Amino acid sequence: MLNDKFTELNHKYNAFDYYKEKLDVNFLEFTLEELGLPTANELYKQTLKIVDEIGGIKGWQRDNKESKKYKGFSICMNPNGDEHLQGPHASLGHPELNWAYSRINNPNPPWETDRDTYYDTYGFSTVHPVVKKHYGKLLDSVDLLPTRSRVMWAYPGHEQSWHIDEVLWSAIRFNIPLVTEPSYILEIDGKDDYDNSLTLTKHLEVGKAYMWNTRIKHRVRDTGGGTKPRIHIVAAFIPWFEKDGIDWKPNKYFGVQPMDMIKSKMIFPYAP
Repeated sequence: MLNDKFTELNHKYNAFDYYKEKLDVNFLEFTLEELGLPTANELYKQTLKIVDEIGGIKGWQRDNKESKKYKGFSICMNPNGDEHLQGPHASLGHPELNWAYSRINNPNPPWETDRDTYYDTYGFSTVHPVVKKHYGKLLDSVDLLPTRSRVMWAYPGHEQSWHIDEVLWSAIRFNIPLVTEPSYILEIDGKDDYDNSLTLTKHLEVGKAYMWNTRIKHRVRDTGGGTKPRIHIVAAFIPWFEKDGIDWKPNKYFGVQPMDMIKSKMIFPYAP
């Protein structure tokens, strides 16, 4: 049996054969208006409604510990996973998680198979019903299936571990700041598997959306002086596949390079 849906779909459709390894750009920045997304103020109001209805935010979990400086809630859940993965904080780590950098680099994976565990990216393809009620306008503004996504509160003094995420044809992430201060910065530094490189230190502004090559190691940290939490939506979407009942199939964008999908705005139906 293949390990997870990502592996299965790549095996069935040879997705890596369609992926352009060298990128023309590794970082993109737009205003929310340019992409036809709801305003930051509107999203912040809906975020507070979600927090109230799910019973509050929780800390990132790893090694049976919960972070006090990095908290939030999950946009998506896995209805076939364990109790944690079925809840409103499903994508905020996992009590059994033991590694922060990347799944493929974990020397001692906590699960024998990835399917329906925290590592199963495509398992997180069901939006939590409370989130769906309040984030419907946001999710409808992107013509792709959402996957492992979250809204995170980074508190003063927080320093995230360096890490990398999935290859871009598997998932693309949009970072949308709702509340921030100048002391909170994003750091990107290094090369991905295909020698695409980027070194960047940047404060992410409210009213904008950011996307970058998340296969290059990156982190968020407070450089000092923060007085309130930084609140960001980190929304991930599946570029090349969609659900077909209980099965999956290539979507209409299959083979279009993920960064090109964003630059052209073809996946944003309400972009002007």
